[in-house]
Amino acid sequence: MGSIGANTTQASWVLTSYVNSSSYIYADVSAYTVDIAPQVSGKVNHIYVINNEYVKKGTLLFSIAPAKYQITLNQDKAVLQSTKSNLEGVKSELNSAIAINNSAKFDYNCDKKLITTHAVSVEAYKHAYYNYKRLMQW
Repeated sequence: MGSIGANTTQASWVLTSYVNSSSYIYADVSAYTVDIAPQVSGKVNHIYVINNEYVKKGTLLFSIAPAKYQITLNQDKAVLQSTKSNLEGVKSELNSAIAINNSAKFDYNCDKKLITTHAVSVEAYKHAYYNYKRLMQW
């Protein structure tokens, strides 16, 4: 159930006039009021305070039926889970691409050393070279 506590803004009292004479003391006190609005919309289930009641920070003011925002919360949780799954897929693809790139780099470096001793053909060397360069463009 959604609930709303007292706003951190507190109402303050202001002494607007004060008269002191030998026969009476008169003080005029006015109050500032604070507008309260929930962060979610919905049907109010219960109001826990009355108008002009003094409340402290954290006081439960009213509760809102959860049906409307519970649906939105469930949808948002589903989107979050889907996004997490997509992220795992992207991480997996990235790791595969890194492994392929490392393998191509290794092949190229090996063939570069072996070409000088004619232990590998020029064609194999060129294949390793162009494969590695092609992957480096990503």
